[in-house]
Amino acid sequence: MSNDTTAKASSSSTTGASTAKAADKAEDKEKQSLVPLNSPEGQACLKEFFSAQFELNHDLNNPLAGVVGYLELALTDSETIPARPLELLKNVQKCADRMDQLIQEYVKSKRRLQTTVDLSDVVDEG
Repeated sequence: MSNDTTAKASSSSTTGASTAKAADKAEDKEKQSLVPLNSPEGQACLKEFFSAQFELNHDLNNPLAGVVGYLELALTDSETIPARPLELLKNVQKCADRMDQLIQEYVKSKRRLQTTVDLSDVVDEG
């Protein structure tokens, strides 16, 4: 019975070692695919990243502006809206306002990153 236990222990240590080797190979492959940010390829990647971020910001703000606009229209006659639906509309408005705040905070942090951080100082060119 101890032979079975030894065989199982040996098998699991072999499996653990091969998993670790696979993880090391994947990490090495990832490191090889990294591009220094101060290289032309890195700068192109950064431009693409910031462009995608701008598009995301735009894509989030457009429907949000529509929601806020329709809420404002609905709430212009708030005295004619029953209490419960009015309460729900005001809750939706609070959520929309919070989403707008989050988007604006995101945009501010993105601008700070884009204008104040010299990313070439952050990159280890190893």
